Amino acid sequence: MMAKCTDWPEKPIKPLDSDCCGNGCVPCVLDIYDEEVKIWEKECLRLQQKDNKHENVSDSEDEADEEPVLSKDRYRRVKIIFITMETKDSARYRMKLPREKSLGLCIGQHIIIRGYLDSTPVTRQYTPISDVEIKGYFDVLIKYQTLYLLAAGTGIAPMSQVIQGIVGDEDEETRVRLIYGCRTYADILMKAELDTWSSFWNFSVTYALSQETDESSSCYRYGDQVHAGRVTATLLDTELGDRKENLLVLICGTKTFEADMIDHLNTLGLSEDKYFRF
Repeated sequence: MMAKCTDWPEKPIKPLDSDCCGNGCVPCVLDIYDEEVKIWEKECLRLQQKDNKHENVSDSEDEADEEPVLSKDRYRRVKIIFITMETKDSARYRMKLPREKSLGLCIGQHIIIRGYLDSTPVTRQYTPISDVEIKGYFDVLIKYQTLYLLAAGTGIAPMSQVIQGIVGDEDEETRVRLIYGCRTYADILMKAELDTWSSFWNFSVTYALSQETDESSSCYRYGDQVHAGRVTATLLDTELGDRKENLLVLICGTKTFEADMIDHLNTLGLSEDKYFRF
């Protein structure tokens, strides 16, 4: 059976002109995007020319053994052997290479890695921290943290500065999750900006609408995450999950909202050094 259009990889999202810092970085974020598009086009062409079965074989380790580990025009799958925490917000990822091969890099060279975060392709560049001649595996160091923003009404204003500062920094690994409480969908402030920021890999938002009607749901933007009701301890528990150690929470809204959020976070076991009220 031939691959369907829905099986194709998603086209890379083009960075904004403002994403380029103008400092002559090599590679620039725009250069990486151009390379991503070329790889995407070749992947789609292969899917047009080959059936799924043949394509899966070509991505296997058996064929990878016959080819160089790195390629300029396609990604090769690698298996994560293990993850070791270096600090509270940094981890060493060890990737397996086929049959005792090395990456074949020179000192100081980087590689581009693509993964998927909530079905969204994420591409980042990393310089391996393992010896360039080591065989069978390579290590990369990834720094990360999840920043949760709890806002209500005009409390989105100071949060917007935080969001722009993070998504506008191409070297920033922090993932930003906004929980924004409003009465209705029509009351959401800075919606255009929030839609734009949502195109970045490391920003997402859930709108908690306390007075929304079922009829209004037909006006929602495609892809918006909407929670019917207030921001409750149950909702926060679902959002935070088991990530309560490696996170920071910022809170901004009415005095009542802020007090409620602090009570919820205390109930969930977060210590005072894990949250900050504007």
